[in-house]
Amino acid sequence: AALGTRSTWSALLRRPTHVPGLRKLAQKAGMANRSPVRLPPGLAPLVPPDAGPAMPAAAPLTWRGRVAYTAAYAYICAHVGGLLANQSESLVALETYDVVIAKELFVPSDDEKLEKCLDVLARGLPLSTLLREKVVNTDSVLQKLIELCQSAPTVKARHHAAKAIDTTCALPLARRALVDDNLHEQIVAIVRDPTALLFVRKALYSVLTQLASGAARGAEAGDAQAC
Repeated sequence: AALGTRSTWSALLRRPTHVPGLRKLAQKAGMANRSPVRLPPGLAPLVPPDAGPAMPAAAPLTWRGRVAYTAAYAYICAHVGGLLANQSESLVALETYDVVIAKELFVPSDDEKLEKCLDVLARGLPLSTLLREKVVNTDSVLQKLIELCQSAPTVKARHHAAKAIDTTCALPLARRALVDDNLHEQIVAIVRDPTALLFVRKALYSVLTQLASGAARGAEAGDAQAC
């Protein structure tokens, strides 16, 4: 009955409703939110003392920058693609030399296949020293290439044969083989022949120039056999 009186309700409303210690916890939480965390003594921040101001954000590419970036990317792609293509050409020539190319030079099945084999050989020789050595060490291949410079059935086949000889003669072993087998005399005869193709004569003239340069170097070194 006493709880129902007005004085009793007034006394309950005036009674503090907080739990002891709760106010202190709330004050600590508020201070932690408002103030930064302090490092313990002796612990320096992870920032170098001579660090300058923060780097500004990169500016967006202009149309000139976009064009330069695209051109550089295209150049790199083309360069890498060219290297891979050259490597594949030399590998194809090496893999097919003994089985197809060397046989096709002496017993051609048809004019188109002979021209294709000479093309593959001419493309692969500048890229592979091993292929040039194969040409020199295979019996009568150099002589047959010289003959094909005039007897090949197509103009392109003659061009490829002359180019193959010119490239092979970059190897000292090839130059010595030409001199030892007196094949340089046939080359001189073709160069002097006015009926021979102009490209063939220029390529074989380059061969003679390489032979003369090699002989001169051998003479200076005191080696009569060097070419």
